[in-house]
Amino acid sequence: MKEKRPMLVTFIADLTLFYAFLFILAMLPIHKIFEKVNIYFSPMSGFIDWVITILNIIILLTIAYGYYKIKGWAYYLLLSYNLFFLTTSIIFMVTQIKPQYSMPGFTETFLGLMLTYPSKRYFIKQKSNLEESK
Repeated sequence: MKEKRPMLVTFIADLTLFYAFLFILAMLPIHKIFEKVNIYFSPMSGFIDWVITILNIIILLTIAYGYYKIKGWAYYLLLSYNLFFLTTSIIFMVTQIKPQYSMPGFTETFLGLMLTYPSKRYFIKQKSNLEESK
């Protein structure tokens, strides 16, 4: 019998998919439609912005897939993704450089870490169950 996925893991995977969807929306040329309802996206000005956004979408979709399948690598990938953007946000705040608009902010990454850490037990539990069955 297949074990049911915990609600916390499903919630994190859904949030990750939603975040990837927002990145996809930011790439589409439909800004005028959203501006009518007071939703503003930062414009992408250069090739580097497009590459970073596409890489973010691929990484977030990969993390969401791993979370839906309860893979251990997805937990560590999401943890490192959030830690990377948290440290870069802190560096930009300390040096008072305006952060890039393709980078998640301090609040989002901090909340992401607060949500990600409690889900660790579901990924570690899976490894220990495999070792016990051998």
